[in-house]
Amino acid sequence: MNEADLQIPPIPPRGDDEARPRWSVMIPARNAAATIAQTIDSVLAQAPDGGEMQVAVVDNASTDDTVRVVESVAAMHPRRTLEIHRLAADIGMAGNWNACLHLARGQWVHLLHADDYVQPGFYAAVDRAVASHEDAMLCLVRALVVDAGGAPERLARRQGSTGDELSVYTLAYGNEYYTPGVVVRRAAYERVGGFSPVLRFVPDWEMWVRILASGKAVYVNEPLACYREAAGNATNRLSRSADDLRELVGFGRLLAKRLAWFDEQLWREYLKGHAAWAVRNWSGAGDQAARAANYAYWRRWASAGERLDQRLVQLRALSKQVRWRLRRVLRPWKK
Repeated sequence: MNEADLQIPPIPPRGDDEARPRWSVMIPARNAAATIAQTIDSVLAQAPDGGEMQVAVVDNASTDDTVRVVESVAAMHPRRTLEIHRLAADIGMAGNWNACLHLARGQWVHLLHADDYVQPGFYAAVDRAVASHEDAMLCLVRALVVDAGGAPERLARRQGSTGDELSVYTLAYGNEYYTPGVVVRRAAYERVGGFSPVLRFVPDWEMWVRILASGKAVYVNEPLACYREAAGNATNRLSRSADDLRELVGFGRLLAKRLAWFDEQLWREYLKGHAAWAVRNWSGAGDQAARAANYAYWRRWASAGERLDQRLVQLRALSKQVRWRLRRVLRPWKK
């Protein structure tokens, strides 16, 4: 994977004579009727008065009731302006994100996916953090991972204390940046360009690396962003076939070219850990095809000793199954 392969589109600046709000909360949506009301409500409940926040839904040619739901939510907030932009055709995930960036007028852009949401105090916390770090290009708010129903699953790994500066190193060998917790200066997008349309698993991760390779970030250690982890989302679909790992292999090559200090062995350890997680995940789900696809990648990076240990675990499990079946066969003869 080379830089030219990414096909990064430009993000032009807004006009100098245009009124600029402080915030642009841009909500890309595609068949999100089940969740988008909560997403919008979580934003409008803390939107400041006086036109300081642009809130917009960019619908990527949904075929369900997404737009109807958005219109119903807008009607429940008559004092707030909610923009609705409808795309005539599906332009893909990254294409919709880039459409959001083009439409954003604010100084700071919050790309909030239509199945995620924020907790009360999110924007106030970001405002405090960036006010004390005027050169920050990105603000990261710690995320709470929730399940499809919104029940808490786990906290994103801590990156520091509130107000700490973050560098590109925090993204080099793993990613604890969750999209609902990331707010970026529009000027940063204007400087580095939009999201790569050729990436399916790491377009956001690649973007954040691009921004922080020559910019700074500030951290908010409060779980005010909620990332919804659902079985049907893109992350899980790509994991089933190990397509996420295929893309991560190429992404690692790109990082090695961008970052002079990048340690490819540490990256291999990350890939191995990611594959091991997927093997456990799909084994637990009973999806043997998905398990096998990810196990093949795990073996690619595992040492001979690790492969032997794994084989012994499998043999012990098989032995246990054989003994259990043998007992069932012999049980009538013991009576």
